[in-house]
Amino acid sequence: MIIGGAEDKVRDRVILGRFCELAGGSDGIVAVISTASSMGFEAGERYRQVFAGLGIGTVRPLHAMTRNQANDEGYVRQIRDATGVFLTGGNQLRLSSTIGGTRLADVITDRFRHGA
Repeated sequence: MIIGGAEDKVRDRVILGRFCELAGGSDGIVAVISTASSMGFEAGERYRQVFAGLGIGTVRPLHAMTRNQANDEGYVRQIRDATGVFLTGGNQLRLSSTIGGTRLADVITDRFRHGA
């Protein structure tokens, strides 16, 4: 689901609500990847609050800032059972250059292919 910038995180949250439905609602496990955001950890925590408020059972913010982190098993493990993967807005070049071609990218693609 491509959202674009400035989605409504406060009022009706129609798009984010639909994402949560597709991600499994209270049974959902959503990984929030904030690599692109200049707000980093803050963005991940903000989306943790938003998705929890929308009923997602488990929200896991991940802030891989280096290719080493994007290849780390600890980060990869956080995605393996995700029912939804949310990438925050921000610098998409940072996102692609940090994550592209890594184990994290591979597991995100795998989750997509299996319905996340």
